Amino acid sequence: ERWYAVPLREAALRLIDIGERFGLCNGVAINAIHDDFTVKDANARLWPQCERLKAALLAATLTAAPRYWSMAEAAALSLLPYLDTAVPGLWRDLQRANGEVPESAAEASTFYHLVGAIVALDLALREGGRECP
Repeated sequence: ERWYAVPLREAALRLIDIGERFGLCNGVAINAIHDDFTVKDANARLWPQCERLKAALLAATLTAAPRYWSMAEAAALSLLPYLDTAVPGLWRDLQRANGEVPESAAEASTFYHLVGAIVALDLALREGGRECP
């Protein structure tokens, strides 16, 4: 292992843990916290859910720790309300702090995040010896 790999891995895992401890509301990754870890914006766009899933999957495959697999499962499930639309293949962009997911346009930039999360999930499940439920 390279000399810098361990400190970088530890920093990444710490950031993931901070996000899980202070950056969630109603089971979703909120938009923003302050540097003292208090909530700045409790609304939750779709793209942070995708990034949360990718981070949890990376931690799970690097460490094999069951808690990161649990985080990944929770993150994957948090995508479902955003994808529950009248038109299959579209998505909603926002979940309000009260849990409401209002009708909204499917932001084109979110497509990149969704595809990345799906690919990361597929790869992690293959590498981790797990199957999609």
